[in-house]
Amino acid sequence: MKYYLKLFMLLPIGLIAAIIIYPFLHEASHSLCAIAFDAEVVKFNLSPLPSVLCNVEGLTKIQLFLVAIAGPIVPFVMCSLIKTKFFWLEYVRMIIVLISILSFSISLIGILFGWEIISEQDDIIRFASYIENGKTISVGICVIGICIAIIGLVRITKSHNCLKYFEISL
Repeated sequence: MKYYLKLFMLLPIGLIAAIIIYPFLHEASHSLCAIAFDAEVVKFNLSPLPSVLCNVEGLTKIQLFLVAIAGPIVPFVMCSLIKTKFFWLEYVRMIIVLISILSFSISLIGILFGWEIISEQDDIIRFASYIENGKTISVGICVIGICIAIIGLVRITKSHNCLKYFEISL
C-alpha cells in the first residue's frame, strides 16, 4: 500500500516542483543577484507566468550577465549540493535537475543555431551579447551544467537502486 501511495503522489509533487519550486528559485536567484549589485526589484511575479522586473540602470554589462545567468545556475547548484535520503526531497531535487538540463539545453540550442524564438526569451542568450566572448562563455556554462547534471542524475539513480530493475543477469 505504501508503494501505491508513493506512485499516486509522484505526479502532484512533480508538478509542484516544476510549476512552483523551480520558478520561485529561478526568479528569486535573478532578484537576489540584482539586489547584491544594488539594483531595485520592481516586480516579482510567479503567476500566471513567472517573471521578475528589476531596475538595472546602474549595472555594468558583466553585472547584467551575472544577474541573467543566476536564474538557471543557482537552482541547479542548490540541488547539486543537497544530499538527503528522504525520498520526496530527492524526487524534487531530481525534477529540478532535469529542468536545469532542459534549460541549459534550450539555451545551448538557441546559441548554436541562432533561433530567434529562443533568443527573445532566454536570459543567457540575451545578455551573452553584452560581454566580450559572452556566447563562448555561455556555451561553456551550458555544456558544463548539462554534464554535471547528468552525472548527478546517475548518482541519484544508483543511490536509490533505481537501475536494479534493468539489470540483466546472465
